[in-house]
Amino acid sequence: MRNQSLWCLLFGILWWAQATPAWLISPTVSAAGGSAASDNAGKQSKSPSAVEVPADAAVLTIRGLCAGQGTKPAGYSSQASCQTVITRAEFEKLTGAIQPEMTPASKRQIANSYPRLLVMAHEAEQRGLDKQEHFRQMIAYSRLQILSQDLVHDLEKQAAQVPDKEIEDYYHEHLTTFERATLERLLVPNKREAEAPAGGASAAGSEANNNKPGAAAGLDIESGDAMAKEADRLRVRAVAGEDFAKLQRAAYDAAGVSAPIPTTLLVKWRHAALPTAHLSVFDLKPGEVSAVFSDPRGHFIYKLDSKEMESLEEARPEIHNILQKQRMRELMKKVEDSAAAEVNQDYFGSLASPKALDRSTFTKSDSAKE
Repeated sequence: MRNQSLWCLLFGILWWAQATPAWLISPTVSAAGGSAASDNAGKQSKSPSAVEVPADAAVLTIRGLCAGQGTKPAGYSSQASCQTVITRAEFEKLTGAIQPEMTPASKRQIANSYPRLLVMAHEAEQRGLDKQEHFRQMIAYSRLQILSQDLVHDLEKQAAQVPDKEIEDYYHEHLTTFERATLERLLVPNKREAEAPAGGASAAGSEANNNKPGAAAGLDIESGDAMAKEADRLRVRAVAGEDFAKLQRAAYDAAGVSAPIPTTLLVKWRHAALPTAHLSVFDLKPGEVSAVFSDPRGHFIYKLDSKEMESLEEARPEIHNILQKQRMRELMKKVEDSAAAEVNQDYFGSLASPKALDRSTFTKSDSAKE
């Protein structure tokens, strides 16, 4: 989320650098509010070669640039004798505002770009560009963006304060969600793969026969019927206790499939991991084999090995995340619904329409999205 501020800060320097550094690309924000890119790199507080320096020690020195908004301090006889010094505390205050727990590589990029940005801003001030109306308007709009970002950040922190009782209530109200089973599953293809022509017939002749009206459909029906019967036979063998990996190999052999056989063991799968039509397998007793489930993907046969209920403590982080997102949506909706915009169709055209404040008005992290 705060990378948006980073874009604003370095926007003026991008044309000078002639290329956008990779660190400027906004990383994916995780549900917990941190960035996926910094989850690993951010664990290092400093570069392996970095030496700890005091908070008041200089980490950046820009010679030729006077401190104090570009004004030359008293006692300096020339621009060349001016310098601007940025301490570690000042630099970390800046990077912390742009992106908390910034990685060492990103800090180095800031260190490379920030002095040039200061020099350019100084020159712009010397030319009076900061007094122009368009600059005031951009500053005002940037202020709105930053405030909206900070609001979202504040709402995220508020949404994260999920009471334990709400977590416990959600767990007990959605017990089936946290039921999990270890299953064995057999997949029988719907039809056989195409085979080479038999009996010495030429490939061209076989193709000609298949191109006759209804020929391909007839072959598909015949192949489908054969595989459906094969699925029934394999289920009987499964009920008799044969190994599912062996049965899966037999299913692929019967269908002429040469691809590697899929895994047959499904460890601790929840209801949500299975198609709705297959959920009755959770009603089986350990050791029981299901009926054949047929759909466009194939014929499926299950065996229930074991079943258990995930504990509240195991489920707590997931439930917290679910409720945090719900609370965030509610908090955002309350803000969005507090005002409505009217659009002048004569000015904006027919595509515009009056509506409540759009979500895009606010810059939000992924944790605030559906």
